[in-house]
Amino acid sequence: MGLGLGGELRAGIGNGWVQLEDVQQQGYALEPGFSGAPIWDAQLQGVAGMAVAAQINRRSTLATTSVLFWTYSKRRSDKKVGKVRNR
Repeated sequence: MGLGLGGELRAGIGNGWVQLEDVQQQGYALEPGFSGAPIWDAQLQGVAGMAVAAQINRRSTLATTSVLFWTYSKRRSDKKVGKVRNR
């Protein structure tokens, strides 16, 4: 299941990344090794993005789902263009 961590999404910092601030005084914080973990938005009841970097002072950054979708779509279309079938 994993660890449940609390935090608040803050302002965007560019390239579709958003700052996540841990507002808990105690307990676990997002730290190195959590990269790639989904970030759940309790208000939206869905995944808001993916953890990409832990920072000092219980702050971290996440890539939004729109950035992840765009990147995945771009990589998929790039692979289709360069794909060659052997017959």
